[in-house]
Amino acid sequence: MGAPQNTVLSPILSGWKDIARYLGKGIRTVQRYELELGLPIRRPPGKWRASVIATTAELDAWVKAGSLRRSFALRRGVPENVAGDLERFRTALAFVDS
Repeated sequence: MGAPQNTVLSPILSGWKDIARYLGKGIRTVQRYELELGLPIRRPPGKWRASVIATTAELDAWVKAGSLRRSFALRRGVPENVAGDLERFRTALAFVDS
């Protein structure tokens, strides 16, 4: 018999594909979760379009807190000073998808 295979997941996920796969969702869905629901994603400082990473521990905590967010009807608002940036980001995403 061969040695048992341990399927240990890395505690750090790199890129939208890995994050989406870990959560069992599509890439666009997890991007929307970041913008609208505060999915804990990290980027290099000052580079909102840079590659992303996330830790499995933070993602797990975010998923578990989802029921708490829903029960208190908390929604993450978009500050006015970034609303224009958010709209430009959404426009750029729509352009890329077309």
